[in-house]
Amino acid sequence: MPINFETDDIPESLEGFADRAGPGSYHFLVTGLDEGEGDAPLVLDVEVLAGDPIAEVGKTHREYLNKPKADQAKEKRQNTVKRFMLLAVAVGILTEDELEAARAAGKSPNLDFNLAIGRQFCGTLTSREYEGKKRCQLGFDIFACNSEKAKGITLNAERLADQGTAAAQTVDPFGDTF
Repeated sequence: MPINFETDDIPESLEGFADRAGPGSYHFLVTGLDEGEGDAPLVLDVEVLAGDPIAEVGKTHREYLNKPKADQAKEKRQNTVKRFMLLAVAVGILTEDELEAARAAGKSPNLDFNLAIGRQFCGTLTSREYEGKKRCQLGFDIFACNSEKAKGITLNAERLADQGTAAAQTVDPFGDTF
């Protein structure tokens, strides 16, 4: 019996899930982002530009950054927020000095993570088991490409030269948003 599909349901591409990066330390390019509504996680799509193992170059990774919830223990909420702040600093949306100044002033940044698209960072994917399935995840090893902490990660020098354009698109995360 034939199966009929609606034209609107046909995907634009059949690529994606088979080319997922495995565990390793990489130089990434942020290719897409979905901030999600309400409690839905921020979904970050990245491409591997360089790293180890080299066979993963060109593959993609999808990271889910869960938003903090009021009913979580304080330590859990802080760890959740820490991953967001690490990413913001790594892609240049925020500096550590700005974050420290905000903390001292009792202010909280209002960050537009859409500014991360087209920017680069380094990080380590580790294999984790979630709901009985293994998948890779970024933990807390998220660094700016020029960070001392990313020193051992192979970089794609040609693509890194492109970073200047995206990094120039900075905005004050502590503007009139409080």
